[in-house]
Amino acid sequence: MKNKLLLLLIVFISCTEKNKKEDVESLLNQYSNFIKSNKPDSISTLYASNGKLSGEGQLAIVSPDSIRNFLKGFSDFNVLEYKFTSDSIFFQKDSAFAIGSYFQKVVIPAGDTVEP
Repeated sequence: MKNKLLLLLIVFISCTEKNKKEDVESLLNQYSNFIKSNKPDSISTLYASNGKLSGEGQLAIVSPDSIRNFLKGFSDFNVLEYKFTSDSIFFQKDSAFAIGSYFQKVVIPAGDTVEP
């Protein structure tokens, strides 16, 4: 099951316009690796102080500390697979917006494997 996700990445990129999309894709790959490794501290470092984590039908979680605390609630979960596919990346001033879908396969604390 693929879920829609808006990742708001506030990034300060000092490179050419041509490389901006590649830089965001690189950050998204790093983000995916941190998700697979269940590293909430590392994940939260990718967000600016006003960065947001939001999913369809979910209130936005704002700030690295709030995002880290939210993700620490999943410490007993084991992510087997995670992939984010961006449908579009666009820029406004020094902010990058990645809109796309993700797939994940997770072993929940009860021992079942689910694809939320």
